[in-house]
Amino acid sequence: MDQDRQNSLRRDAQDAEREQDFTTYRTAQSSNDMVPTVFRRGIYRTIRGSLKRFLSIVVITALGVSVMCGLKAGCEDLCDSVDAYFDQQNVYDINVQSTYGLTDDDLDAIQEVDGVETAEGIYTEAQRASAWSCRVSPRRTSISRCS
Repeated sequence: MDQDRQNSLRRDAQDAEREQDFTTYRTAQSSNDMVPTVFRRGIYRTIRGSLKRFLSIVVITALGVSVMCGLKAGCEDLCDSVDAYFDQQNVYDINVQSTYGLTDDDLDAIQEVDGVETAEGIYTEAQRASAWSCRVSPRRTSISRCS
């Protein structure tokens, strides 16, 4: 009787072990995780063995991501602020220059272009050259987009 009981317990233990192996396999397959459990255990052991190094890498990566997000958001805000400031101060958008100079007729022709609000002529001098140029401010129909 004791022999039958021992055989029964041994079979139950073997069945439980097989069931556990099958459950592990089934869980890995059902979650679409193709990484073998031995490989996963090796990764966990490596992380546990060098936990400080792993956490340092995670923190450095998080800092890098946050800096990049901040720069992107800051650049867009700065571009919007500069565009609004230039619109408020009526800063010119186009600078037309000519090496031979621009005449009053050229200035009138620029003024007649559709979308131009004001065009003014100025005289500038560089070290060795002087030229007439024209500053053009367009009529605002929509907010400019920074690219």
